[in-house]
Amino acid sequence: MSETALTSTRAAGGELGARLAALAGIASAVMFLVGTAILNVPTKATDGELVQWWSSNSHQVDALGLMISFTLAGLFFLVFLAHLRTRLLPSKAARGR
Repeated sequence: MSETALTSTRAAGGELGARLAALAGIASAVMFLVGTAILNVPTKATDGELVQWWSSNSHQVDALGLMISFTLAGLFFLVFLAHLRTRLLPSKAARGR
């Protein structure tokens, strides 16, 4: 394989990686907002009302959705940060640090 073909293959893969990282960053923000908006626990409730509220199956499913949403948000954010690190390392090396 020639050097030009190898460079263009790396550039195409880098462009795809950059797009996926950008989508992962957006997805992490969206999943975080969705997770925040899913659960609405009553704030001025007695202990008995809270126990009754949490005993409801629908609220337990909401809490499960919240946990899944925050887990996905964290994973998407890690993908975004990993790509950001690979983009910033060459600039750090160019400065001689």
